[in-house]
Amino acid sequence: MKYAVVTAARDEAGYIEHTIRSLTAQTIKPIRWIIVDDGSTDGTPEIAEEAAKNHAWITVIRREDRGFRSVGVGNYDALQEGFSALAKEDYEFLCVIDADIDFQPHYFEKLQWKFAENPRLGIGCGAILDKLEGQIFKVDLLPEMTGGPLKCYRRTCFEEIGGLVRAASWDAIDCFKAMQLGWVSQTFSDAALEIIHLRPTGSTQKGIYTGKRRRGAGMYFMGAHPVWVIISALRRFFEPPVALGTLCVLFGYFSEMFCGAAKIDDRELIRFTRQWQTRKILTTLRLAKSKAL
Repeated sequence: MKYAVVTAARDEAGYIEHTIRSLTAQTIKPIRWIIVDDGSTDGTPEIAEEAAKNHAWITVIRREDRGFRSVGVGNYDALQEGFSALAKEDYEFLCVIDADIDFQPHYFEKLQWKFAENPRLGIGCGAILDKLEGQIFKVDLLPEMTGGPLKCYRRTCFEEIGGLVRAASWDAIDCFKAMQLGWVSQTFSDAALEIIHLRPTGSTQKGIYTGKRRRGAGMYFMGAHPVWVIISALRRFFEPPVALGTLCVLFGYFSEMFCGAAKIDDRELIRFTRQWQTRKILTTLRLAKSKAL
């Protein structure tokens, strides 16, 4: 598996060593790992540069400090700088990983077989386990939705979908765009492919409640059907923070709706997304009805 990795990191001194250990321990190592420090105010860039001294395939890029963390837009800009640094590299797969994750040494060795088995697999990753107050719980994701902490793209798929979208919901939009173009997006439940997210998903900027609200706003931006949003939020009712997280997601979505906020400028993608979500809801209802009978 010939793959390159890009990481956008800001103030990750307490976590990035875990990610460095995970990636440098891989049985199949990347041809290049670009770590883009997004203006950290702690020791993140120094830790990354120390790793680069020991591994020739690690490159660190420093960006100026904008004065705050910016999930979505800022993260996108940092990642784009990393992608540009890979312009002359020859790779088949592009992986975007967070700087606060832990995963097993055979992760990419196992993942390569998933891509080999299905030539139309465009985006793949393992299940995400969030760590909160010493407890680990599995993030409830549909198999077709690949999570943001570690995503692997087949290069041809990444190029066809036009890369990432400059928005906080980029890690859902890419899945629907790939499926719209006939690619498969899939999260695998294999134990060897589990990813431990050392902080709860969405909690890096102003805390987990803001992250949940941002998730709802992101679902509005991508054009998600309101019924889908309600069902999706309720499915995660017991996911920490219990109940309040669900309310934050719904508030984020419907506040954007009532304010008439902008959506992604791609009507065909919005139509495809809503049709896919509607089919998924109806299929689930039919299955539930048949089981009840």
